[in-house]
Amino acid sequence: MCSIAAQPPHGSGRRRLTEAGYLAEPIGSGPGVLVVHDAWGLLPHVHRRCDQLAAAGFVVFAPDLYQGLPDPGPPTPDGPVPPGPDRDRARRQLRATAAFLRSHPRASRGRVGGVGFELGGWLLLLLAAAGDLDAAVTYDAVLGPSGRYPIRCPTLGHFAAADGADWPDQPRRFFADLAAGGTPTEHHVYRGTRRPFTNPALPTHDPEADDLAWTRTATFLRDELTLL
Repeated sequence: MCSIAAQPPHGSGRRRLTEAGYLAEPIGSGPGVLVVHDAWGLLPHVHRRCDQLAAAGFVVFAPDLYQGLPDPGPPTPDGPVPPGPDRDRARRQLRATAAFLRSHPRASRGRVGGVGFELGGWLLLLLAAAGDLDAAVTYDAVLGPSGRYPIRCPTLGHFAAADGADWPDQPRRFFADLAAGGTPTEHHVYRGTRRPFTNPALPTHDPEADDLAWTRTATFLRDELTLL
């Protein structure tokens, strides 16, 4: 089995792009992982992360939150951040996806984790608060005070160092509150980065920080979903 952070070997498992999203399956069986794209949609770099997880033994699905709706098109260096899909519709879609992963024929252990990028990270935290995940990874997203509890599953966060004057304090406060409530937490801030730092199509992309964050994500998912 290849490293979870490496490119998958040719022919490993099965990958399939459908109208509903991108499915990546391992050769055998494994826990489920839900991957939630950012406001720019289900772009190729999200497929690549799904492939890496599947090659490491996870059943992975990244839903297309713009399914049946106009997507924002490819990012442009000076373009605005798109408003994203309808939030209520996306939340229903994610809950259905988590249930799909738990019942997938190749799913094992009955455990499902999630990874969400920016807007997708915010939606993923809401899903975790609803009790639908066994582990959650959020990139550049936190919840407001009214939405923080009850997240009980282990939660990992990755954050750019800069995004407005009050940004650095938001992740610190959020994760401190989670830890005070008994949630197992870990979070990292990446020096010299700006939001979002994980989308290769944007000028804020930081390949070194992106790779380090992904390695940490991979280790976290393995520890929380496969080693228990």
